[in-house]
This record gives sequence, structure tokens and C-alpha cells, in this order.
Amino acid sequence: MMTSKLLVIYREQAISQRQLLATRSFCLGLFKLAKAEPDLVFAQPQLYKAEYSYIENLTFNAAVNALLISVRNNLNDAISLQLMCACVGLIAVDQDNIANHYVKQGKTRAPAPLSTSHNTLLRNIKKSKHHIWSSVHFIGPYIHQASRTKLAQFTLLQSIAYIGLKLTLLCTPNKKYKTPKYAFAFKQLCLLSPEHWSRCLTPLLPYPSLTPPGTFVRVNNAELYLVLSISQLGVTVKRIGKKSEEPIVTNLKLTKIESLAQCYSNQTVQKISMLDQWWDRSLQRFLQDQQPQQSVSPFASRSPIQAAPSSLLVVQDQLNNTDTDVSIIAKAMAQEPTFIKQLQQSASKNNRHKQPITSIQQCLAMLGYERASNVLLENALLLKLNQEYFPLQQRLLIFTQLSASIAQFLASKSNRQSPILASKSMHFLLSGLFTSVTIKTLNSWPLGTAQALKLSNLIAVPHKQDLKKISLLLAQTWQQNQSILTDLDEYDLANLSTEKQTIQPTSYLLGLSLVIAKKAYFSQSIDSVETKNYIDLALKSLDLAPKILEEAANTCLCLTAAYSPLCHTESAAR
Repeated sequence: MMTSKLLVIYREQAISQRQLLATRSFCLGLFKLAKAEPDLVFAQPQLYKAEYSYIENLTFNAAVNALLISVRNNLNDAISLQLMCACVGLIAVDQDNIANHYVKQGKTRAPAPLSTSHNTLLRNIKKSKHHIWSSVHFIGPYIHQASRTKLAQFTLLQSIAYIGLKLTLLCTPNKKYKTPKYAFAFKQLCLLSPEHWSRCLTPLLPYPSLTPPGTFVRVNNAELYLVLSISQLGVTVKRIGKKSEEPIVTNLKLTKIESLAQCYSNQTVQKISMLDQWWDRSLQRFLQDQQPQQSVSPFASRSPIQAAPSSLLVVQDQLNNTDTDVSIIAKAMAQEPTFIKQLQQSASKNNRHKQPITSIQQCLAMLGYERASNVLLENALLLKLNQEYFPLQQRLLIFTQLSASIAQFLASKSNRQSPILASKSMHFLLSGLFTSVTIKTLNSWPLGTAQALKLSNLIAVPHKQDLKKISLLLAQTWQQNQSILTDLDEYDLANLSTEKQTIQPTSYLLGLSLVIAKKAYFSQSIDSVETKNYIDLALKSLDLAPKILEEAANTCLCLTAAYSPLCHTESAAR
């Protein structure tokens, strides 16, 4: 068991980068196994392995529960991995104190993880720039006992980590406290948690449910069964006990939750090899013979971002054809309720009387075919890019909306490009920010100090990816026209050492919009000589007066209700 080796590294070696590498390797391996065999992995916190010590069971369960709650809350994989590492590290670095408190009988003080080892580990985590890991590490002093007031101060990611650790401490058998059933532990956690934590706890009800895989249960006939899998119709269970003379497949059955007469708390497994006998090929065959569409997966399905949804392309083809009858377009949109809702919201927002518009025909009349097509595309793009949560998500969305609004405003004033096309181009330009793993694991937005028009300078982090190249590739795979592709490729290639126009006016429009948005969003002055030269060239190319910069910023800030995140970080509550 890799947990044993990991704990030895923490216990016997000086805290250094080695603990971080070993922790990440352990969690990454567990993550991969969970994706391959989710029910087997997520059943482990309900099964105490007698071959291993309490602290080994606790550490392993902490990693599993952290992963489970992360994926159920639809977190980005890189963030889920750091949350796993943080939970494992908090237990491993303080393993002796925790074991002393929970294993020894009698009165002992609750562990207070404020040791030198904790501080050394934290310094190494920060040095390695594991931003999520370091922020979660601060909850260490509160995992054993904390007031509801203190818990209310936790960030979303700290809350998720705390839930995972608390469930682990409650459900892993120890000699100090009686181990509750999972459902009771869940109820206890709900009562302890601040009200707004319900958003983190609710996703656990469909999976693993209140009778998670790994739970021993008795059904109506009083026979003992083990829950192996979850479905919308009930739970798949396997009979446990004396060997039956019947074929082994008859030991498996799908039973409704209401048929369960009794559920047990965490039970001891004497030999870990039993797991392979319970989650075996006969179970796979049984599940395949059932209704696969009724199965419940802990992992949310995610569609690839590299291609536009086929349903969107069909509707866009019809919208781009002015001869298409409105009734045909309405019929096609009826297949995608989200399309209808997006058009209704956009049309209602732009209605002078601010009255809700529900008819598709009215939406199309209000927006026009071109604008309606663009509304659907931009929403589809943002939905694809935001299928999973990361800390800067909301801020990037607001910045994208602000930048697109500024691009529309400048386009309407310059008459060099359709405002609709300008907005679409800006959405694709900023799409690269949503794909960077480095950016997704940031808690705060560090500003770049170089040229404001460069996409790579919008956030001051060492990018391992070419964000501009990704944005361009995404526009290509989403079948955008050549003019948009050219603008995305050339917007930051202007020769700033000459007054000659070296790129198209529409390309300047993107760079200028990005500069204005950054200045307005962060209340930042423009100090770079290169950026000032670019602004002059852009204004000349677009035939705009310098005063348009402030006008565009003020107008669009009001339209998008944007706010600066400079004073709002996801840093840990201390």
C-alpha cells in the first residue's frame, strides 16, 4: 500500500520538496484509479483494512473523500489533485499527534497542528507555487474542532477540503469515538456546517448517496449484503457470508433503497484481497445487463471544447440563410431548450420596455438573425470553457464580457467592423485564458507589467502554453471566418517603431479593446511606451479620437456591472 511508504517519508525524513513530490505522485495514482474504477475507489472509506494501521487508513480515506467531494462539485482536475494533496499532507505531517489522540483511550487533547513541521511544509508548498494547496493548508488547526463562525469564513475550496477531512475523521473507526453510519455522519456534518455550505454537500446525495458503495446492509429477508454500485433505480448489492451453491451471479441483485432494512457503519475487511472478489468481472457483466443509462457516475460528463456543438452549427446554418422560414428555425431550436432560454434572456435585456420576451419569433425579430446567431455562439463557447470550476472563473467571465462590450462599442464608433463580429472575435481571443492549467490553479489575479495588449501579459504567470495560439486554434475548429482568424493572429504584431499601419484596422480593434479593458478593470495607468504607441496607431487606423478611450471604459463598465478583483482574493482564512 503506497500510503505506508508516503507516511514513512513524512515521519522519518526532514520536510522538503520530496514530501510534496511523493504526495502528488500518490494522489495522482489514486485519481487515475478512481477514473478507471470509481465505485471500487469511492467505497474504500467505508471499509477499514485490518492489515493497515489507523493512520494509514485515515490518510488513504482522506485522499479518497477529498477527490470524491471535488469531482461531485465539478472542480477542475488540477484543483482536485491539489485538494487531495492538501488533505493528505495535513494528516501525514501530524500523523503521530493524530494517532495519539484517536487511537489511545482516555482523555487527550485534540491535535493542534501548528508545529514546526507544518510551517516548513507550508513554506515548501508556497515555494513550489501550489496556490490551492497552500490556501487549504491553513485549515489545519480547525479540522478537529472549529466553531461555525470560523467555518463560515472559509473559501469554497477550503470548505470542500474541510468536508472531506471531517467525513474521514467521523467515518474511520478509532478507539476514541463511536463510528456513526455514513448517513448519520452526513447529517452531523450538515448541522455543523454554515448554511451556504449546502452547495458543496448537496451534490453528494445522488452519489455516493446516503448508502455509498462499501456499505454493509441487510435487506428485507435479513441477509447481509454489500453495496457495490449506485443507480437511479437503487443500489447493486452482493450477498456476503457463507458460500452459496448457486452460481455466483445470483449473489448480485439490484434492490431499491426502501428495501434496505438496516445499514451499518464502517466495517473491517480482514484481507484486502477481498476487494477484488467483490468488484470483479461478474459485477461488470451484471451492470452491463442492467440499464446502463440508469447508472450514476461520480464524474460529470464533459464535452470536448475543440469543436462547436453540432446542434449549434445546424441552427447557425439556418440563421445565416435569410430565406429560411422562421417556423423552421423555431422547430430546430426547440430541440435545444438552452438556445431558446439564451435568446429570451438576450432579447428581454435589450427590450426598451424591459418586458420578458418568450416567443422565438419575437426574439428573432428583436435581435435579428446575425445577432441571434452570435448570442448562441458566444454562450456555447463560454459553456464549453466553463464546464468545471476554478477560482478565477467568475473574474475571467466578467473581464471577457467587459472586453467584448468595449470591442462592440469601438466597432460601432469606427464603422470599420460589425459590432457583432467584434464581440465574437474578443470572446475567441480571451478563450485561451480559460484553458491554461496554470491560471486555473491561481487564487488571485497577478497583473502583468509588460505590454497591456499582449494576451500573455494579462496575468503575470509563467505560461507553459501559447494562449494566443490556443485561441486561434479554437476559432479555427469552431469554423470561424478568415477575417476573425486574421485579426486573432495579427492583433499584437503591429510595428510600433513606425507610424505606418502594419495590420488591419479590425486587428487594432482587438488590441485596443484589451488595453482599455485592462486599464478600466484594474484602475491601472498605461505606463508602457509600446502600449502608448500601439494606442496611437490603433486610434489613427480606426479614425477615433483619444477621448473615446475613457468613454468606452465608463459606458461598458456600467453595462457589464464589472468590478475589480484586486481586493478580493481566495487566500485562506487565517
